[in-house]
Amino acid sequence: MKQRIIVVGWDGADWEIARPLMERGKIPQLQEMVTRGASGSMRSSPPYLSPMLWTTMATGKSPAEHGIAGFREFNPSSQSHQPVSSSSRKTKAIWNILSQEGWKTHVVGWFATYPAEPINGVVVSDLFGQAANGNGSKEVIKGLVSPEEMSEDLASGRVSPEEIDPGLIEFFIPRFREIDLTRDNRPLALRKRLAELYTYHNAAVVLLQDEVPDFLTVYYHFIDWVCHDFMELAPPHRAGVSGRDFDIYKGVVDAAYILQDLLLRDLLRHAGGAVNCLVVSDHGFLSGDERPKSTANVDGGIAAWHRLHGMFVGAGPLFKSGETGLQATLFDLAPTLLHALDLPVGADMPGHVIEGLLAKETPLATIPSWDSHGEPFQRVEAQSLDSDASEELLRQFADLGYVSAEDERKEVAESKTRRENGWNLGIALMGERRFEEALPCLEEAYFYHPEASHKALPLARCQIELGLIEESLRTQESLMDYGPSHGPLCYHLAILSRDRRDFDEALSLLEQADKLGGDRHANALERGLILLLCGRYEEAVVVFRQETKTHTTASAHLGLCRALAMLGQFDEAEERLLTILQDRPDFSIGWFTLGIIHERKSESEKAQAAYAKAIRLRADFNQAQARKFMLERDGSNGLTPFIMMDLDFRELPAAKEARKKVEKLAEIREESCARHRLWQGEQDYQRSQENPIAMMENASTGLKERKTIVIVSGLPRSGTSLMMQMLASGGTKLQVDDRREPDVHNPRGFFEWEPILRLEQNGHLLAEATGKAVKVVSAQLRFLPKLYAYKIIWMHRPLSEVTHSQAKMLTTEALGSSGEPAGESMLRAHRDQVLESLRRYDGDERSAVSLLELNYADCVSQTDSVQRGLADFLQELLPSPEKMGQAVDPSLYRNREGKANDVQ
Repeated sequence: MKQRIIVVGWDGADWEIARPLMERGKIPQLQEMVTRGASGSMRSSPPYLSPMLWTTMATGKSPAEHGIAGFREFNPSSQSHQPVSSSSRKTKAIWNILSQEGWKTHVVGWFATYPAEPINGVVVSDLFGQAANGNGSKEVIKGLVSPEEMSEDLASGRVSPEEIDPGLIEFFIPRFREIDLTRDNRPLALRKRLAELYTYHNAAVVLLQDEVPDFLTVYYHFIDWVCHDFMELAPPHRAGVSGRDFDIYKGVVDAAYILQDLLLRDLLRHAGGAVNCLVVSDHGFLSGDERPKSTANVDGGIAAWHRLHGMFVGAGPLFKSGETGLQATLFDLAPTLLHALDLPVGADMPGHVIEGLLAKETPLATIPSWDSHGEPFQRVEAQSLDSDASEELLRQFADLGYVSAEDERKEVAESKTRRENGWNLGIALMGERRFEEALPCLEEAYFYHPEASHKALPLARCQIELGLIEESLRTQESLMDYGPSHGPLCYHLAILSRDRRDFDEALSLLEQADKLGGDRHANALERGLILLLCGRYEEAVVVFRQETKTHTTASAHLGLCRALAMLGQFDEAEERLLTILQDRPDFSIGWFTLGIIHERKSESEKAQAAYAKAIRLRADFNQAQARKFMLERDGSNGLTPFIMMDLDFRELPAAKEARKKVEKLAEIREESCARHRLWQGEQDYQRSQENPIAMMENASTGLKERKTIVIVSGLPRSGTSLMMQMLASGGTKLQVDDRREPDVHNPRGFFEWEPILRLEQNGHLLAEATGKAVKVVSAQLRFLPKLYAYKIIWMHRPLSEVTHSQAKMLTTEALGSSGEPAGESMLRAHRDQVLESLRRYDGDERSAVSLLELNYADCVSQTDSVQRGLADFLQELLPSPEKMGQAVDPSLYRNREGKANDVQ
């Protein structure tokens, strides 16, 4: 007899939030499942983006194999972006496998299931609820449901935001009626989330009422949406959040869990009988004091709120009873379900059956691959969604920061989306330690956006792992353009230096990070690790002991245990480790460290058991596998040597192998060079065919009505900050903020406006800069919107001065083999290409662009002449040009030609 099972997906659900609610009796259905079932933590995978994660759970395979690599894809027929679809999946999901084996299978709301594919059952796609939100229609258009004849039955359950009862909003926000919705639209956003939630839940209930299937999986995005919208306002009260906002919205996150628990009970009630239920989440969500202090304004930056570990709990005849603290990865869900349902596991699925979850203990059966077993997998034919649903969903992703706003130029949408998804795939491959496969993905994304520091960091680390040290240093140079003189970036630069084994530089950068206001706890943990790698164990003990007094993080305690072990203080190290592992049984590195301690104490069996635990938690834990193998082979009489490198835990077999094999390294380099030649050729051709600065296209109408913005631009370190100071002295209003503080390189300040760094997405914010001057780095000029007239002041400075000044900002000289500062040829080509376009349109009566080119040196030495030129150029926007000279300090003109040794 088949065991019926329901798999419920709660995106972003976290035990750290759920457990306190269970203890207070607020989510009794989840508590009941934990009590009578088996539960544990679900380890997620970078880059922690839901479409990739849920498809990994459904297929048991990596994004590189299943093909879903982001939130959106390019539709050739519509020449535009659309939400990622089922047509991109390259392998069978669990519902395809069960369907072909004769199981009645329903799928509701799972990510990347539009268009709905035909199976032995019903598929309600992930755009079903969004279509209801988009236009409020009850009509179910083609592709949202399979088979189509089920559409009419399901249509009545679709809920629009307008149908959400205000009383339900008050359940989340008791003071809802006090809110002026014209000023605060957060309740309206919540209403849309609730409409989507009930739409999918109603669909699942309809399917259960019709006929309880053998297998049902229903996915709810609700908890993750609500956490992204309201976690900032949850307790404890954070600095920067108004008291009124906190009082009004502090209970929204808890209410989301409570409602989701009620719907879980309702779902199980409709299923009836001895149904098995498995609740899973793809990642957790940071809460309390762990919440990020800020969110990077980059694609996918919002994922910084995602915790590494999600949750799972299974209850019913298939599952053990009373088991807690189990550990799993996303890759384990599909193999576990197959084994639980007496089906073989694909050998091409890297995961394992979750240990301790299933009640029965039967031998594991395998087949080479489900893709070649039974019915061949056929991708669903791509469809264009002829409704507002696609636009609505992409808008929500963009508003959250998962993706950038869609480019107006349709001809670049395809390559842009491909690079975004390639970047995501590269990060995923890095997480799986598939560095050689990750390299081209990361290289391409960085090549087209070298100004993006968040792309430079992972690429530099990947290059280091592969032994490409020189390439890593060149990649690292781009970071100087975006403020290495602030704490967080110094911390990341320190990690890169540590990876290169340049420990002195790494420690120096960490000191700088502390001075510049970085995260002192993170800096201390990194400092302790470096001291361990240097063999300075006593100093490491001091650092880690101090951190354990002020922080309860497992990393601080683990660092102390590692340092104590190196000093031979095994008893204290073991006692501390056991305490850590009691609270964090999923801590694979902790189990590995415990194994080393047992090994040093000649406790071979205990060491093997600890290593085995680490391997179960991380199948790719190569060092644990090697030490366990040696112990099994040699026994307690032939323990493997205890080498300090064991405590590095970075497991760099690929990097070590690459360094040993010069031929392999040369091959990787040549392939990389070939890719770059291809990309450069494509980019040169594209630039020759189009104007790279969109706002300079001819616009013969409406120019007089356009408001003016003064743009100060040029290459980084070319004197743009000085020009902003001069304009301010002359009475020009500036659009700046105080996020980047003055430093030794710019002691009077940088005069920057943070949204400009992501101008492609933040172009709408330029409305705040009309009638003012704003600094825009040259690489961002192409993203200026066409809505305004621009007076562009371009600052010239000799390239040798620019590159030396940039190098000084990293405190190191980065010279190429020719003796010319690395990157100078690239800067020259970029500068000339941008200036060619600017000069072409300057003065054209049909153009919205005026250009004034100035030399940095002239601003310092011929200030009067520069003042007159600026007065003519800016006119009423510069009311007091005679005062501009007050901003000029010749002593700050450092790194001029012939004085490369000056301090910058």
